[in-house]
Amino acid sequence: MIAWVARLAELRRRFASLRGETYFTHEEVRWLHPSGRAMSSADWAAPDTAALGLAIVNDGLLLLFNGRAEPLSFVHEGPWERLADSARGCEPIATTGQGTYAQGPRSVALLKI
Repeated sequence: MIAWVARLAELRRRFASLRGETYFTHEEVRWLHPSGRAMSSADWAAPDTAALGLAIVNDGLLLLFNGRAEPLSFVHEGPWERLADSARGCEPIATTGQGTYAQGPRSVALLKI
């Protein structure tokens, strides 16, 4: 737990958008469906909406939320680097990939895109 919290504190120091004292503006973020497209009004109203992504434009971050009881794949068109994933704890962080990101159930992940 100490290593995990230390990692999160280091990420907060590294990225200004994770230290913000104000809410994001519409220009600074994009809410994404797990399929990679922008969230629609219908997506927000769906009773099973338990997974979504938040792209933080200024720092090139993608914050993924999976509130479902099963694993989920989030689609991202470009390369990514995993910075943190609550389902993986303190596994080695230097994981990179392209496209889909496999996320564990009931977890939050932070990717650099």
